[in-house]
Amino acid sequence: MKINIEQIAPSFLKQLEQDEFSAQAIIASLSPKDSYKEAVKKIRSQTIPRYSRKTIKQALSGKISNSESNSEQSPNQDIADTIQWFKQKGGKKWLRGVDEKGFAESLSRLTERQPTDIPIWNCFDFGWKKKGSDEYPACIINDDVDESIVLYNFVRLRETVEYLSRLGTINPVVLVPTNEANAPVWEYAQTPDEREAVVDSTVAKLRQRVNNATSGQVIEVMRWDDYLISRGIETKAETYSLEGSRVIDKKLSEKRKAKMIQDDQSYFEQFKITVSSQESEKRVPYYYGVYVGEGKAFAEIVRSGRNLILLDLEEFRVGEMTALGAEGNVPIISPLSAKEKLDYYRWKKDEISNRRKT
Repeated sequence: MKINIEQIAPSFLKQLEQDEFSAQAIIASLSPKDSYKEAVKKIRSQTIPRYSRKTIKQALSGKISNSESNSEQSPNQDIADTIQWFKQKGGKKWLRGVDEKGFAESLSRLTERQPTDIPIWNCFDFGWKKKGSDEYPACIINDDVDESIVLYNFVRLRETVEYLSRLGTINPVVLVPTNEANAPVWEYAQTPDEREAVVDSTVAKLRQRVNNATSGQVIEVMRWDDYLISRGIETKAETYSLEGSRVIDKKLSEKRKAKMIQDDQSYFEQFKITVSSQESEKRVPYYYGVYVGEGKAFAEIVRSGRNLILLDLEEFRVGEMTALGAEGNVPIISPLSAKEKLDYYRWKKDEISNRRKT
């Protein structure tokens, strides 16, 4: 049975506008050739899906009443819809850190008006200064944000933030990892003062770009160390990184470590830098320990009583290591599919390659 666009309940169209959706755009997306099932799917996809299938079908038939149109879904339905939305966006590895029940519990706290932090990482643009043959290079952090993972994925990030904000009060915050600028076991080509200046410059540039691209829900940009202090955490970010490296040494199999070492060497090949396996073996636990340590810090924030849902835009091992440190306390949610994540890294690699040619 085909829909009759002129029959759509006016009260439902009014509700769309009240909920800040464009009724005109939604109607324009429909066709008289659409079945009810097709029309319901189109409307739900554009309303992220705010309304139940039953409500939309009744609106399409013109049978919905004002009370039905104005009534909100139950919190349980909102939570179920949110889980389904992330499944659709994130694919097979959309959730880490907790199971679906644990994620639902975090969403329940959000619907019960408990303020909820939504952290999103934005790593530095790294450069490397070659040293002797087979030696590990010195790290250089840059304040260039043109290849920012947050900015690259900003349309999806904004969509995700707007979706979650319909459930309750959220505090989305882009975090600049000061722990990567002050790792106690890394060698840097810059002085501590120079690195501090790069951190602050990166925050300022990102904040300006994010503010310019944001509409509606405010998205803050902060240093990681400042964020920890703002949440009452006294442990230093660098201490968490060292704790994370010890977890890597203890909990990961030799096979996993060997693969990480291989990947580390492959990473430097794109910069035409050769690193010996012995050098990578010494450094890799500290590199991945940064992510494990971040998981530990987020877990401490949650244990202190604050609700938190981490949005993961990065490659798969990052979320896995963060979850290892969080020990079942933090939902780590990806609004990106595996392909979408890989697309970013391929794009960034091409950008780096083109930059070196100019």
